Parts: sequence; C-alpha cells; structure tokens
Amino acid sequence: MPSRKSTIGRSTANAKRVRLVRSNENSVERNNRLLQNRERNKNLRNVNAWFNKEYSAMNYDFTIDYKNDPMVTLGAMSIVCQYCLALKWKDESKGMCCSNGKIKLVEICPPPEPLNSLLTGDHPKHGEFKRNIRRYNNAFQMTSFKSRKIVEGNFMPTFKVQGQVYHLAGSLLPNRSDEYKFLQIYFIADPETQVTTRCNIDSRKLLDSSLIRSLQDMLHSHNIYIQSFKTAIESVPPNVPDYNIVIHASRVPTGEHRGRYNAPSTSEVAVVISGQQFHKRDIVLCSRDDNLKKISEIHRSYDSLQYPLMLCRGEDGYSIEIHQIDPHTGVPLQKTVSCMNYYCYRIMERQNNCNMLLRYGMLLNQYLVDQYSKIESERLAYI
Repeated sequence: MPSRKSTIGRSTANAKRVRLVRSNENSVERNNRLLQNRERNKNLRNVNAWFNKEYSAMNYDFTIDYKNDPMVTLGAMSIVCQYCLALKWKDESKGMCCSNGKIKLVEICPPPEPLNSLLTGDHPKHGEFKRNIRRYNNAFQMTSFKSRKIVEGNFMPTFKVQGQVYHLAGSLLPNRSDEYKFLQIYFIADPETQVTTRCNIDSRKLLDSSLIRSLQDMLHSHNIYIQSFKTAIESVPPNVPDYNIVIHASRVPTGEHRGRYNAPSTSEVAVVISGQQFHKRDIVLCSRDDNLKKISEIHRSYDSLQYPLMLCRGEDGYSIEIHQIDPHTGVPLQKTVSCMNYYCYRIMERQNNCNMLLRYGMLLNQYLVDQYSKIESERLAYI
C-alpha cells in the first residue's frame, strides 16, 4: 500500500501564498474579504440554530446566538398608531389597538394620592404595597370573586383560574351587626372599626393599617359609587324596612349617545321599593338579605365594583352598548365595540400618556384573566 504524502510542506506554501496576496490587496479588496468571512461564519453559526426552545435554559449552547434570535428579539415599540397614538412592536397588527380609529374611549385619569405614589414608587411603603396589592384590593372590593384558582407551589408569578369566573354581590347591610362583608364595610359608622374589619380579612395579617386607613379615606372621597350608596341609604324614610338600590346597566349622559361615556357621574344608583321590575342586567342590591346575586359580565359596573383600587373613581367598564365611531367624522356607527376590542384599547401604552393600569402588578394579572374569561363568555353567548 503506498504511503500517504505529507501535507506539511504544502500547508506552509499555501500560507505563504495567502500572506503574499493579502500584502498586495488594497483597502477595498480587504473589506470585501472580511465581509465574506463574516458571512461565512454567520452561516456556520446558523447550523447550530436555536430550534428546540423547550428546556433551553437548562441546555445552554455557546455556539448559538441567542441574543439575535428572532424568537426573543422584539425590538423597540417604535410603531405609533395614527388614530390613538398607541405604541406597538413591528409585528403587531395595525388595528389591534383601536380598530383603525373606530374605537375611542375616555382615558382613565391617574389615581389620587396616596394611591398614585404607591404605584409610581414615590411612597415609602411602595414595595410592601406592590407585594400585597391583591390583598389590599380584596380589602376594598365591593363584590366577591368566585372561581377555581390554580395554585402551583409557594411562588406564583402568574394568576390562573379554571372554568367560569363569577362576581357576586350581597345585601347593603348585614342581618347581624358583627358580620360586615365586602360592600357592607363601607357603611360602618366608625372609620377605625372599618380599618380593623378590613385588616382582619387577610388571614396572614400582611396589611398595614395606616395604608388601609389612607386608601379608605381616598375611596370615600373619590369613588362615586360609595358616595351614591350613602346618599341613597340616607334618603330612605325610616319607616321603610325593605328597599332595593339599583345600579342601572345603561347610562346616557346629556348630549352623548348611548354607551359613549365612561367617566363616572353623580346619581349612579337609584332607590326603589321592593317588588318593582328591573332590567335583567341591572344590579339590584337588597337592604338586608342573605342571598348572593351574580353580577352580569356586561354590566358597566362589573369592573369598578371588583377592582376599586384600579378604578378608584368608579369608572365604567365594558358594556354591550358602546358604539364604534367613524374615524374621520366621529359619528357613532351601528356596530358596537366587542369585549376583546374594548380591553385591547384599555391596556395599550400610548405616546405621551402613562397607562396606570399597567402598574398594578399581580392585580393586573388577575384583572386580565378576569377580562379574558369575560371575552370567552361573550363569545359563547353569541354562539
């Protein structure tokens, strides 16, 4: 068998030829050569592309360019909607924020103090508040949240439920003086007793009583529903033992078409005598009753009664009577805004406008899951 020829001499000769060629090349030729080398190296790296994303954090490969992979490179929110000024990434659809100008909602104003400072980080107890923000909201919610929650271990970075979500409302006043719950707590005469009752809701005792007191004063001063409930109860004659307070599903402000307006106004509730008929979507609260009533998902007060810290002034949520508008004339159209389009508009970040809803941490997670459940319920009802 013939022996193999050595390549040592030939390799040395090739290296000499390469050095000679490179010493004689001009700057343009050198740049072209370097560019070709970079392209060749890039193609070699693509051989080890990031195809298997599952458990990739446990199988790190230094030959893969994770940083520039399209899977994780989103870029900047550089796309601005010409109609609502929403900021979007390059691959997001054009009309996902406002249906190309057909949706126009009244913006939710920044919350009053101390809630605004607690959300922006200017309050000394900002960290404690954000860690327990769902507990603080639970202390002030006017309706109960009923669903099958999925708990996975001690650390839950997300909020998960299974099945249907319900919001339930009880009576305005308890049958027994020591059993104030949810909305009933707002009618306790002594403010300090209110604070103690709210702090006792949390079994782990993680709520700060001074924060509870300041947030409680804020809601009593700014929430239109709390003010309307108090005014309505005080207007009932003492000789009327049984009465109902109704939050109507529809509200038409002066000079506006039905469903256009989302800001709270006075006289949000009405007192009626027991036995009168109501619209099936109206919220009817009895003076004293042990029964819980389901709140309609498409009632405008569904969100503000459950999330008083997010909608602290009593702003309207989604309802089926919000009409789309002509993006050029502003004239309302016959078609109404869908539940999905409503909340897409609400959670978008816009140019020169800070969306405070996005600062609520884990409470925002619960809010989004709750609203998506509402979207699915609306689709199922349509089918």
